Amino acid sequence: MACPSGCLNGGGQIRAEGEPSKDLLERVEQLYSSVRNELPEKNERVKELYEQWLGGRGGLKVEEALLTQYHAVEKITSGLSIKW
Repeated sequence: MACPSGCLNGGGQIRAEGEPSKDLLERVEQLYSSVRNELPEKNERVKELYEQWLGGRGGLKVEEALLTQYHAVEKITSGLSIKW
């Protein structure tokens, strides 16, 4: 289930004191939309981390640290759960 206004207004957020939640949400959305998007491939720090920690792009360390695989989990049917 998703929050009505995304996680910016989710029930798990700390309650603001002294500011109406609608105003706070508006301000947070404004700040969020003002964040500059940057491609990781063009970030020098990311390139440096790949080289120093992972031994370059496409290596085994990259695969082990950053990639995952998903597989279907079959639902186990128990004889006890069958409705007659």
